[in-house]
Amino acid sequence: MNRAWCASAVAFVILALGRAAVADDVAVVRVNIIDVEKGTVAEGRTVLISKGRIVRVGPTTDVGVPSGTTVVDGEGKFLIPGLIDSHVHYQDPDSFGRLFVANGVLFVRDLGAYTEDILEIRDRLRRGEAMGPELITSGAILDGSPGIWPFSEICDTPEAGRAAVKKLAGLGVDQIKVYSLLDLETYRAICEEARRAGLKVVGHIPYLVSLDEALEAGHASGEHFYGLDRKVEALSGGEEPAGPPGTALLRFGERYRKVDRKALAEFLARLASAKTHWCPTLVGLDRVFHLSDPASAGDPALRYVPVHLRRFWAENSSFGSAEIAPAVLDCLAAAKAIVGDMHRAGVPLLAGTDAIVPNVVPGFSLQEELLLLQEAGLPPADVLRAATLTPARFCGVADRLGTVEEGKTASLVLLRKNPLEDAGNCASIDGVFLRDRYLDRAALDQMLADLRADVEAATPSTPPETRLEIPGPTNHVTRGHYRISSDAGWTGAEDALLAETDGGFEVRLRHAPGGDFAVASDLVVRVDRDCRFQSAEWTAHTRISFKGETSVADGMVTGRGMRGDDVVGERGVPFPEGTLVTGPSFALDGLLVRGARLAVGEERTFPALSIGWPDWRPAVRDYWLARREDMVFAIPGRGDVQVQRYEYRRKSRFCWVAGEILTDGERIVKATRQTIFGRSEAALE
Repeated sequence: MNRAWCASAVAFVILALGRAAVADDVAVVRVNIIDVEKGTVAEGRTVLISKGRIVRVGPTTDVGVPSGTTVVDGEGKFLIPGLIDSHVHYQDPDSFGRLFVANGVLFVRDLGAYTEDILEIRDRLRRGEAMGPELITSGAILDGSPGIWPFSEICDTPEAGRAAVKKLAGLGVDQIKVYSLLDLETYRAICEEARRAGLKVVGHIPYLVSLDEALEAGHASGEHFYGLDRKVEALSGGEEPAGPPGTALLRFGERYRKVDRKALAEFLARLASAKTHWCPTLVGLDRVFHLSDPASAGDPALRYVPVHLRRFWAENSSFGSAEIAPAVLDCLAAAKAIVGDMHRAGVPLLAGTDAIVPNVVPGFSLQEELLLLQEAGLPPADVLRAATLTPARFCGVADRLGTVEEGKTASLVLLRKNPLEDAGNCASIDGVFLRDRYLDRAALDQMLADLRADVEAATPSTPPETRLEIPGPTNHVTRGHYRISSDAGWTGAEDALLAETDGGFEVRLRHAPGGDFAVASDLVVRVDRDCRFQSAEWTAHTRISFKGETSVADGMVTGRGMRGDDVVGERGVPFPEGTLVTGPSFALDGLLVRGARLAVGEERTFPALSIGWPDWRPAVRDYWLARREDMVFAIPGRGDVQVQRYEYRRKSRFCWVAGEILTDGERIVKATRQTIFGRSEAALE
């Protein structure tokens, strides 16, 4: 028996509870290694890690630990490869990274975001410049008109589809995601071009494409139950419907109970032989059902979710309504049943969550997904495989991830309980190996505590009761007070002051939206006489004041964020000629229409700079504006007034925003906003 490790054990430091180590060399001794491919346990092993790579794995009695190595005692514990969430939308890097890592999720597949933004995040994570998992991404999604999400590349013809694939491939995306509104010929062209580029096609089965047609085209991974819901409907005695969207899913439970079992088994066998993977995201369905349950608000994981994301979820009135909840519950039961059918048929499954869906908290939700997969009939070993080796192979990274083996990246999770006995034991995390760092349980708890403190610091506070004023000389000042309302019944207010100065215009705004998680903010914007942006400052009225500064120089717009007196980051983006300014305020649209200078009947698309809460980072995105016929509008205290009427459509962080703007030439008298989640408006009082 080789006891070399014992002879020098006193010279080694067993990593103390409560510390995060950054070391070139680490050894995990006396640990039980889970072989995820075989579904077995190798007991009493030592794993030597050097510069973030596994260099030796063997029995502890045979493997010596070099002097100077940091030692982690793994006795009675279980080592697994880092978990993989195969369907996320990495919308808030500051919080998402910490949430994933604290839950052992060390690799994610992002399936839909602004391409340049998410590629920047991906590369920063790869370089270790940000806390978070490794990430691959599809970038923009390819969709038909009008496009469901703002980060869409619109593809209405085969030529447009091929061009979009070439564009994304040139930018360096990892996969191509297709979406619901594509027609069949365009979808086929996308699949062909992606194949030539060596990229897998993943995502929704479009509404106008059958699942059989998708298999013929080489669709690599299906997401949620799109396409499968319509196939089940067809196998239950009817024609496979092409729409309307969502109806087949709400009938999923009813149709699954009536499905021809033999025909379903034959189809699933064909799905398995095609090696088409499936990412069911059961936790998303589960959360949609429970949104109408008051108890869901007490989920302790929600305390780590940023306030602005909680606000977005709260405004999402189309989810979890009492009317559809029974159908969603029925759908969830059927979804779990068919996932069990798919597993038994040999369809490769990917564990994913669709993180960004209301109440789907990154990291925590993957642990829930593992339990739901187990409830669907997958043995714990197969559940673990769906969150490690299977997605590693699918994403082309199995040469360095997905198993605990010599030569692979030390992306590892140390558990206190055996995950082969119960998939829920994947949540018994004792430590995480991320790149060249080891984070023990106390370090992970501290990471979550720091995140919770950040969230609490950003909770709303009462804005000061001061009158908006502009220091210094002004030539003309216009004021307005607006009532904000929404179809969710929430109300708020906005005060605006527009001043003409010697250099141009200055706007001061106090935006106080109503409803849960609503943060009031002050915004100051300065533009020249052509309404070209010069500078801005905003303050979010949170428990610890959060501020942003934005300025323009040399063709770049730069933003800087500060919490209290601490700078939290700085970011610059290109500032194209002709860019106008927009933001979270209704009244700010007055500067935009003034700068656009459209005649009646004219329309155009131009870049618009978005600034203000919730993000200090400036963003420049397309804004479409059209001037319609002038109209007469009743303004309180002024009676009927001739006003200019505009329609607009713009991209925001999460969704398309469209609406109408009415202005008397000096200020907005009414403005509306419509998203897929609901409508709101501001009216001058």
